[in-house]
Amino acid sequence: MSDEMTIAEGLNELEAITTRLTQDEIDLESGVKDYKTALEIAKQLKTKLDKLELEIKEIKANFDQLDKNEAN
Repeated sequence: MSDEMTIAEGLNELEAITTRLTQDEIDLESGVKDYKTALEIAKQLKTKLDKLELEIKEIKANFDQLDKNEAN
């Protein structure tokens, strides 16, 4: 997964890999390669999601501060 890949694209790729891995015809070498690729995509997705979670918490804190300021 490249840094430019969106979360949706990463999830779609993971779904495609899962589909390939569940097929009976897949050879071992391809399966291992797909498994490694899926692991890398999952790591990158987690990093992106963690960053987004932090951004959302910061935005919420800013809104909470606005509410407190308006109450005073």
